[in-house]
Amino acid sequence: MSGKKLHEALMGIMRGASKIALLLFLSPYCFEFCCGVTDTITSTHFIKDPEIIVSSKGVFKLGFFSPEGTSNRCIGIWYNTTSLFTIIWVANRDRPLTDTSGVFTISEDGNIQVLNGQKEILWSSNVPNSAGVNSRAQLLDSGNLVVRDNEESVWEI
Repeated sequence: MSGKKLHEALMGIMRGASKIALLLFLSPYCFEFCCGVTDTITSTHFIKDPEIIVSSKGVFKLGFFSPEGTSNRCIGIWYNTTSLFTIIWVANRDRPLTDTSGVFTISEDGNIQVLNGQKEILWSSNVPNSAGVNSRAQLLDSGNLVVRDNEESVWEI
């Protein structure tokens, strides 16, 4: 192979390697964009086990998990930026799911709820006259989960 052809071949490999490196670098962001990972839950955009939401800067996750030593399922918030799995809040600690049929959603009255496969309420924010169809729950980079109706905060942990 001549020096010129070898040079062209090496440059082609380098261009390909640069593209691969760029793809590897961007893949987590593309995954979140393409696969709909968001920081918000609404009545029409709820999460089912094992789906998650992630705070806008990726500091916290909210989703289903199994507490250590059990196969039960709970919904909780944990740090996303550390290798240690550190839960900071659990919704249905007293009534965990016994399978992976769980749904975390906003009800018609604006409360956030954990439901099992039979649509039984295992946990609810239980805010009287909280809101309605415009409600949304957003996971903040502080780790707080805020339920809003339009822009008014009606519940927060």
